[in-house]
Amino acid sequence: MKKLLKVLALIISLGTIIGLSRGAYLHFDNKFGKAEAIAALKEEIAKTNLYIQKVDNRLDFKLIEDRKYRIKERNDDLEKRFGDGCSNCPQPTKEEFKKNHETIKEIDKTLDKMIPVKQP
Repeated sequence: MKKLLKVLALIISLGTIIGLSRGAYLHFDNKFGKAEAIAALKEEIAKTNLYIQKVDNRLDFKLIEDRKYRIKERNDDLEKRFGDGCSNCPQPTKEEFKKNHETIKEIDKTLDKMIPVKQP
């Protein structure tokens, strides 16, 4: 009977130790075992952020380019109406023409600083 109790106590002790070990393993695996998944997720987020930045840059470039086109179109219309260089323009129109010309130069400088990203 004593031997049976010792064997039973040994079995219960081993079961407890194995159960605690398994619980500790699962706890640490859930807490720290996901480092590879987290690293992959961070890499994916970085790629997505880079893509968003490229799209944002392309959009900015396109908006500035469109603004330049509209201003240039306006100046071309003024030249068609009043002659080359807007020589026969009324004074307010001449000022607008000169201002538009300066704005186009500034936009060109801005566009030169920006690097357009080729679309995939």
